Amino acid sequence: MVGSTSAEPSPSVGVDLKTLHAKIDELTLENDFYPLRSARRVCWRKAMIDRGHRLPLSRQAEMLGISRGSLYYDPCPVSADDLAIMRRIDALHLDYPFAGSRMLCDLLRGEGIAIGRERVTTMMQRMGIEAIY
Repeated sequence: MVGSTSAEPSPSVGVDLKTLHAKIDELTLENDFYPLRSARRVCWRKAMIDRGHRLPLSRQAEMLGISRGSLYYDPCPVSADDLAIMRRIDALHLDYPFAGSRMLCDLLRGEGIAIGRERVTTMMQRMGIEAIY
């Protein structure tokens, strides 16, 4: 019967319905979660992780394009002392925009703040400050 249109699959095909239904359920879960992928920045995508969703965290992270380990990282807050030093560096940078980390370090030490040049460099990078040459 070459032209037969039967609704039943032929036994030679070997379709496993349990596997197909499991795949359909998995794709349904992913489609429920997928519209959230529109954000571009990593911090926005990390905020979209739904820990109460039935989809596993590892699969959510994979779909959003972020590493699974970043879901568990909690950044350390900046101390009050560092914030005060950063404010002072910012004020000095406004007064002396040509000052680099060495000069800013000397200016801070002149004010009684014990700080090294590498720490000043790190804080300048964190704040996005560069000397004007």
